[in-house]
Amino acid sequence: METHYQTAKHLDFSLFYFGNADVYEDENEKYKLLIDGAKYGDQHGFTAVWTPERHFSEFAGLYPSPAVLGATLAAHTKHIGIRAGSVVIPLHHPLRVAEDWSVVDNLSGGRAGIACASGWQANDFVLAADNYANRYEVMYKNIASIQQLWKGDAIPVANGNGEIKATRIFPKPLQPKLPMWITTNGNPASFRYAGKEGYNILTNFWGSSPDELGANIALYREAYQANGHPEGQGKIVLMLHAYIAASREAAYEKAREPLIRYLRSSVGLLKHNAASGGSATTAAALTPEEEDKMLEYSFYRYASGSSLVGSHADALEVLHKVSQLGVDEIACLLDFGIDYTAIMESLDHLTAVKNAYQDKVTASVSSSIDFDIPAGF
Repeated sequence: METHYQTAKHLDFSLFYFGNADVYEDENEKYKLLIDGAKYGDQHGFTAVWTPERHFSEFAGLYPSPAVLGATLAAHTKHIGIRAGSVVIPLHHPLRVAEDWSVVDNLSGGRAGIACASGWQANDFVLAADNYANRYEVMYKNIASIQQLWKGDAIPVANGNGEIKATRIFPKPLQPKLPMWITTNGNPASFRYAGKEGYNILTNFWGSSPDELGANIALYREAYQANGHPEGQGKIVLMLHAYIAASREAAYEKAREPLIRYLRSSVGLLKHNAASGGSATTAAALTPEEEDKMLEYSFYRYASGSSLVGSHADALEVLHKVSQLGVDEIACLLDFGIDYTAIMESLDHLTAVKNAYQDKVTASVSSSIDFDIPAGF
């Protein structure tokens, strides 16, 4: 299988966690994979480790507080970026977000960053019910306040007596500007907003096809350039489930049931959202048999071309394709139900693919020749 790398570009690789709350093997070590995986990434040249913010559901239920987990990871690592993927901005006062992540920035020696999300699950907003209907407006307003606070400026807020006080945060963060991503499942308006404001993008294939992602990235680049932001600094991060083995068959055999179970949890969340007045009515109407068929189809469709589940050669092919879409970083989603030992072993395969891809791009750029992926690699 021949792959032409002249049109490919270098990619960063990070580790992403979004696992169910019921997948840990030891009740006393729920976060063993998170911590050990972050240590591994720190030692093997991965760019960052991401933890999400999820509430009141087994789907990603291990991660209600990315700042708390970020502080923990900062203590276990030395180089790797510590990122929230994401902070649900309308659930929190901007002072709280800025304070928490300033602490993480100090504990990590200046490695903090956050992706910002509007939230979508109505039940999450028991934490801030008044913000649900206008959550996008609240997110945009609070993002601006967070960046203002991060720079050391004060914002006006009412105290307990109703008096407006100019308030700033402590401790002072180490980075002069908080690295920030906008999280989106494929909404073109979010890509335009991030480009206009000069923020990065965190996205996935769950809400869009590769062609749609490519079109959205073009919208982002256009908005970024039109608003005078520095060329080459706006980054697109793509989340991909990752489990690489010596062969495609071995990877699929190991990943199929856990990934289908993981996808089923997300369908359950969509049904719950529909029942509470959300928009996912199609998921809510599925019979159990229809849901099984949909998930089986979804696994093979997603695994074959929209994930890093497969052999080394499969993964290299996907990396080449997404780099041509304009992606800058791959956030490798690890914890979707495969056992701890197998995931840690697969990280060696993932590192080999990461290094091989970068070597191929470097060699192709310097020599302008094509490379073949070795048979059986």
